[in-house]
Amino acid sequence: MNQDIDARIFKEFLQYDLTSGSLWEIVEIFERHRTNFKQEISQYQQEITQAKQELSSLRETINQIKTAQEHKDSIKPKPKKSPKPQTKNKTALEDIPKDYKQRILELELENRRLEIELRDLKQEIELNARESLSNTLDKKPTKDRD
Repeated sequence: MNQDIDARIFKEFLQYDLTSGSLWEIVEIFERHRTNFKQEISQYQQEITQAKQELSSLRETINQIKTAQEHKDSIKPKPKKSPKPQTKNKTALEDIPKDYKQRILELELENRRLEIELRDLKQEIELNARESLSNTLDKKPTKDRD
């Protein structure tokens, strides 16, 4: 992703004519990309928040199913040995928590991926800001050179 961002900015600079432009136009390019990065970061933060909310609701649902199953097992009298074991109901109840657990794992992985991407974007913004500040300071004309 960082390479994609770098490639976009680099292409924009390749199209930029240094002889006709000013330093402020270069700063404007960085500011535009900085604004885009901020928007992407806020979008990722929203996605992380939504994933966390969905994760907590799935965990709550799993806990409710577990307590309901435990309550059901404690109330239900022990059946006598029957000739046909009832496996359909048991597997259906066992599959539900597995599905939720799988979904939780997927959401946790997605959450971690988004956090890493968010961290990378923040670092990229900081780097671009430092570079643009450094470039701005390097390009300032000094009055002492007379």
